[in-house]
Amino acid sequence: MSRCFVVLGAGRFGQLAVTRLADRHGAGAITVVDDQPDERAFATTSAIQSVRAEGIDYLSEQLPGLPPESIIVPAIPVHVAFEWLLRDLAPDGPVERAPVPDDLGLPNESTGPTGDRYVSYADFLCPDDCPEPKNACPVTRTRRGTPMHRRIAELSCPTLPVHCIRSEQLAPGVGGYAVARLLELRQTLAGLAGTALVGTACSCHGVVSALRRLPSKSTA
Repeated sequence: MSRCFVVLGAGRFGQLAVTRLADRHGAGAITVVDDQPDERAFATTSAIQSVRAEGIDYLSEQLPGLPPESIIVPAIPVHVAFEWLLRDLAPDGPVERAPVPDDLGLPNESTGPTGDRYVSYADFLCPDDCPEPKNACPVTRTRRGTPMHRRIAELSCPTLPVHCIRSEQLAPGVGGYAVARLLELRQTLAGLAGTALVGTACSCHGVVSALRRLPSKSTA
């Protein structure tokens, strides 16, 4: 069965993702979503469909109709899974972005402009075509240890549950996750009371955000 990919973002990393996915999964269909796509970048490949839309808008509107095995490839500078959840859970009751703990105990932590915590085994700029070998960094040759997606998930505790989606390597330097994983996460968090951490990570790098369910206002 051909795999279907939805690449969010048509900038440099989105274009690299499309090229590498087409090389490795040539029989699959690729949809590129960007609010200002450069149509010329994909004109040579008829199997690539370009959609003019903002990435999270597209997921909010189209994800329920996508096949569960379709793969989302984030190539925009936001925590895609979290931003989609923040919007998709809102009809069930008020939710908001909450502060992430200052020190998660993970390597090379830094804070993004919206408060997301970025973590990485690398303290250098990784090559954009990293093959993500199983046990060791291809640049330093040192052993990686516990994969980052597992380290984030292991932060979970009764007072602060943590849910982490693993970003699977699809091609060198290209990661993504199935629509089914997003839907599973949405179902898990539907009954959230209080705060939970939501992460997305591969073996080496990750991002963690915090989601808080607010008490519903009384209509009495």
